[in-house]
Amino acid sequence: MVISVEVTSREMIKPKAPTPHHLRTLRLSFSDQLISSFYVPFLFFYGNENTYYTTVNNTTRSQLLKQSLSSTLVQFYPLAGRVDRENPFVDCNDEGVEYFEANVFADISKVVEDPNIDDLKVLLPFAPYNISKNTGLGIQMNYFGCGGIAIGLCASHRIADGTALCTFMNAWAATARGVSETILQPEFNYASHFPPRDLKGIDLLDPFKSVDKIVTRRFIFNKEKLNMLKEKAITAEGSQVKDPTKVEVVSAFIWKQMIEVDISSKKISAAVHVVSLRPRVVPPFPEGYFGNFWFPAASLNIGRGVKYHELVAQLRYAIRLIDNEYVKAIRSEECLNQLKDLFDNLNSDAVNSCFFTSWCRFPLYEVDFGWGKPTWFCPCFSWPLKNAVMLTSAKDGDGIEAWVNMLEEEIPALERDYEAFPLASSSV
Repeated sequence: MVISVEVTSREMIKPKAPTPHHLRTLRLSFSDQLISSFYVPFLFFYGNENTYYTTVNNTTRSQLLKQSLSSTLVQFYPLAGRVDRENPFVDCNDEGVEYFEANVFADISKVVEDPNIDDLKVLLPFAPYNISKNTGLGIQMNYFGCGGIAIGLCASHRIADGTALCTFMNAWAATARGVSETILQPEFNYASHFPPRDLKGIDLLDPFKSVDKIVTRRFIFNKEKLNMLKEKAITAEGSQVKDPTKVEVVSAFIWKQMIEVDISSKKISAAVHVVSLRPRVVPPFPEGYFGNFWFPAASLNIGRGVKYHELVAQLRYAIRLIDNEYVKAIRSEECLNQLKDLFDNLNSDAVNSCFFTSWCRFPLYEVDFGWGKPTWFCPCFSWPLKNAVMLTSAKDGDGIEAWVNMLEEEIPALERDYEAFPLASSSV
């Protein structure tokens, strides 16, 4: 459905207290350097079921959100700064967060029931793939006439990954509820462990160079379907993985479909999974470490005809290869050589590259500003990149929502395969 939005205000929300002079320059890490200059888009939907909506007007609610945001930015000060697009630094100058408020002329229940990624973009503060911007964070508060709310965010990926931004959102929500003592305090010294490197000679992946028509579709895997996928992987003749995870089976299933429907008939297919380094370091980094704590895990496969359970095993091997010893090696010169080879392959016309990111098990459905937990969370994922997949947990915690980017001419074949296969259902 088409969503009509009227922006009613725009302002800059600055930290409640100034950032100390010695914290004014934040050095980015090696992992931060691997990110293109785009924004991570979040959308949190809150239905009108809570009595809070009938007892508090939008003006009061707006003041609470802005005041609590200003307080939260004191701890999360880089988000109120400006990203240096030429150098690995953030200028923590307290210029502020771009903050919009808008009225939405649509029924929130219908928007959530039948979402279209292109329609949802109007609920964001700005285009997430506007690489000319240097703002740390933008927020748009969307007020529906029925009483519901949608909070749209665009945060610079150079500053933070999904885990870090989830920490920020829960901190902001806790401050709004008046329970700031529960906030996980952020730490911004990741670059001391992984300092920035000279990446000359490495052709980083550019998701914006494609001129192809990319479309985005959502596919839903509930608990029953996930169990069927796991059973298929476990019982297959020659299966090596007897305890596959939800992320492994969904990723393998989608990867196989992408291999089979590839109209270019490339002989080599690569799956790259973004792997969090946080639980893989010994001793683990503090939970509040803020930045991009991830590294790509890549698996190569020789074209069509591969069996589903074989892809499950390949993904598991690639993901689990990234352990404490691997993380230590990231600092080495050899790691740069391996990265160069990886990106050369991913950018090659001879390779059908598939990209997976998982936000499963993130506490996204815990973001409660005082009027209840989200009705629905949407990553508003629409990279202009072929074969990119974002996985998030369903609200019940048991299922997975998969947002899949494909070429427009390939998506019909993929949808037919999914419809014919009883394990997946698409919202389309």
